[in-house]
Amino acid sequence: MAVHKNSRLSPDRDFYEHIKRRNPRASLLWLAGDRLFHGGLVLVMIFIPAIFFAYTEKVSPLFMFWLSGGLALSIILFFVGIFLKRESYKTAMKDGMDITKYL
Repeated sequence: MAVHKNSRLSPDRDFYEHIKRRNPRASLLWLAGDRLFHGGLVLVMIFIPAIFFAYTEKVSPLFMFWLSGGLALSIILFFVGIFLKRESYKTAMKDGMDITKYL
């Protein structure tokens, strides 16, 4: 399946393309942060309705425990992704890149 260049998931993908050539460490941080951010976001959107459904249907407490743990883990992934993307921007600024045109 071919991915078209105009169909990008992240709005700051151009920043990644720019830092990929100039600072590999910052690009690795950006890529990991982007994946964790979107993965955590999708998981949060799955777990919240699942917990609501399980709560209204009176499922076992053990199942609610696992759903709550999954929600907590997905929230952690979400915020770790935000942190890593922020670190990639800070690393790029320390390297002397002008990031204002990518924001």
